[in-house]
Amino acid sequence: AGKYDAGYEAIRQARMERMRQGEDLDHEEWTITRKDGARRTVEITTAVLGPAQDRAHVMAGMRDVTEFKRIENERQVDRQLLDSIVENIPHTIFVKSATDLRYVRFNKAGQDLLGVSRSDLLGRNDHDIFPREQADFFSANDRTTLESTGLLDIPQEPIDTRQHGRRLLHTKKLALRN
Repeated sequence: AGKYDAGYEAIRQARMERMRQGEDLDHEEWTITRKDGARRTVEITTAVLGPAQDRAHVMAGMRDVTEFKRIENERQVDRQLLDSIVENIPHTIFVKSATDLRYVRFNKAGQDLLGVSRSDLLGRNDHDIFPREQADFFSANDRTTLESTGLLDIPQEPIDTRQHGRRLLHTKKLALRN
C-alpha cells in the first residue's frame, strides 16, 4: 500500500461525508505515491450499499490509469502540434464533411485568402458562400474526389474572394477514408 499525497486527509474526509449522505462516487482520479517513490494515477469508483442495522457499507474499485493518462497526454501533445502545423502553414487547408460537403475545418491561410472568418465558414457549404457557378464547380469536384481513390489535381480553379477579387488557384483534393 502506498501513501497518499498531501491534502489527502481533507479530501478523504469530504469523500466519506459524501458517501454518508448516500452519494456514489464515480471515476475519481487520485495521484498516489508508492513506497518505492513511484507516482501513479488511480481511478476510484465507490458505491454505497444500503444500510443494514444503521450501518452503511461501501463497495469500492480502484484501477491504475497511469499508462492510459500518459498515452492520452502524448496524444494531446501530438494533436496540438498537428493543429499548429495546419493552422500556420501558408497554404489553404480545409476539411469538408463527406455527407453534406459542409466545412468542418478551415485554416488561417484559407480565411485570409477568402476574406471570410472561420465562424462564417464552418458548418456552411460552398452554395452558402460562393456564386452559384463557382459553388457548383467546387461541389462537383468534391463529389469526384469522394468517388475516386486518389488525388484530384485541379491546375486552374477560379475563385472570387472578398478582399482580393478573383484569384486563380491550383487546388489538390483528397478524400480521407477511415
